[in-house]
Amino acid sequence: LARGIGRAKALMGSLSRIATVSGVAAGAAFAAASAGMVAMTRNGLEAVDARAKMARSVDGSLDGLRALQIAGSDAGVSVGEMNSAVQMMGKRLAVAAREGSGPAADALKSLGLDARALLEMDVDARFGAIADRINDMGMSAQDAAGLMRECGVRSNEVSLALLQGSGAIRSARDEVEKYGLSMSGPMAA
Repeated sequence: LARGIGRAKALMGSLSRIATVSGVAAGAAFAAASAGMVAMTRNGLEAVDARAKMARSVDGSLDGLRALQIAGSDAGVSVGEMNSAVQMMGKRLAVAAREGSGPAADALKSLGLDARALLEMDVDARFGAIADRINDMGMSAQDAAGLMRECGVRSNEVSLALLQGSGAIRSARDEVEKYGLSMSGPMAA
């Protein structure tokens, strides 16, 4: 009986140590998972903040910028390349609107577009209006790329993406809304 009680105590001690080690391991796993979730949340918020700053810098909405990024991505244009094109074109449009002259103003006149009117539009609608005029005029890829260079867009891929017309951009904007990617108002601030 004494030996049986001794064995039971030893077994209980082993189980107690195993439970302690398991508890510590579970606690460590929970802490690691929590840290991972915090890092993912922080990275996600930083990405949204960067997009919001980018959208503000081009006088557009987050949804408009995201739609352009999606349409560009569908046409093989990287997000960075599209962002650069949007920024450069925004600068050239601002100069054309302010001064009424320069390469971008001349390019827009050849399309029958006005820089001030374009700047009133969201960023995706701006690119869509230009894309439609390029298509309506039957411009070649080379001519479209030359015209876009005058508007500050150096990427041939972006110029080629515009040959798809505004339909691709509108479809991307619909995706933003349909799949819950829309960020506006307080969420985007």
